[in-house]
Amino acid sequence: MIPLILVCGFLGSGKTTLLRHWARTASDRRLVFVVNEFSSRDVDSELLRQDARDVLPLPGGSIFCRCLAADFHRTMRNLAEGEWDAIVAEASGVADPSSTRTLLAETGLDRRIRLAEVLCVVDPATFPKLRSTLPAVVSQVSSADRIVVGKTDLHPRETLSSLVEELRRINPAANILLAEHGRVPLPESACSPTQRLDAPLPEHPDALLVRFEARLVGPTSLEALRRELGRVPGLLRLKGFFHDGAGLRTVDFDGERWTEREAPPGATPSLAAIGLSEFGDDLRRALARVIQNTSEP
Repeated sequence: MIPLILVCGFLGSGKTTLLRHWARTASDRRLVFVVNEFSSRDVDSELLRQDARDVLPLPGGSIFCRCLAADFHRTMRNLAEGEWDAIVAEASGVADPSSTRTLLAETGLDRRIRLAEVLCVVDPATFPKLRSTLPAVVSQVSSADRIVVGKTDLHPRETLSSLVEELRRINPAANILLAEHGRVPLPESACSPTQRLDAPLPEHPDALLVRFEARLVGPTSLEALRRELGRVPGLLRLKGFFHDGAGLRTVDFDGERWTEREAPPGATPSLAAIGLSEFGDDLRRALARVIQNTSEP
């Protein structure tokens, strides 16, 4: 049976950074990466392809929802016919992995694919703020065999210690690691999960969240994006590509920090935004202003 390594963690926690590290450092293992995005705009797969050869995107929802379970089944069934050392699945940032075994059993995938590990990536800045607002954030932690506290270079030791204590209260059985830039080892395929993960599959995506996509037709800048979108209080995640007049750039907002860097070749200028439903109209209007500004000569 082919081992499945499931990587979860809230929006912007650093999952793709971790996967890129695995792709670069495990070239002796034949890995295939399945990337699930809540947004219908696929960004993470384009970034991951800079380091990994075999990448399959599954955008437009959560694989742990009946709305996307059929697509996940088809993708995994096809992969089960191949010879892989492991399948690495990156769940969307809003996914609740407590139904992982249910998903594999209901689709019959558990006859060909074996769940090897659930790993959760946690951002020290956003987890304390969102754990009481979004139940999936806590469920991701409680479902994990390993918890990776990322971005440790950006936070003081006291903050990290307090977070680790909180994570241990939620999931005493998990192995907790501290990491910079996703540098944690790929798990051994012989691992076996310790959690039940047999909750029912939800019928619909999380109603607390909204998602929007915007295609950009002209140049803009990180400062302009921050000016329009940074004022929306419910913005949780924004990522995508924009043209700054000199070349394509990648923009990333993880709920706390705005960053930009060179975009991968061939990227399409567009943005994917996720926010709290109560601020959906504000986010929609802000994106409309961004589109209008990039369209004006």
